[in-house]
Amino acid sequence: MGWQLWFPLAGMLLVGEMAGVGCCLLYFALASAATGLLALGGPSLEAQLACFLVISGLQLTWAQLRLRRRVRPDPKRS
Repeated sequence: MGWQLWFPLAGMLLVGEMAGVGCCLLYFALASAATGLLALGGPSLEAQLACFLVISGLQLTWAQLRLRRRVRPDPKRS
């Protein structure tokens, strides 16, 4: 099990992102595609899952921080 799992999963998540409104499936699709590229090298399933979780977590944290700045702008800047 490797890239045969991650690339179709990325495709399905992208379709889900396009069909849904306000979803965050794009971040998981990108993490899945990146893990698929990693899987082409042949690492273990544990390494692939760790890669997927780390990339997903980083992207979601980045998105949350970015959204927080847009919703509550810094009062010192206005």
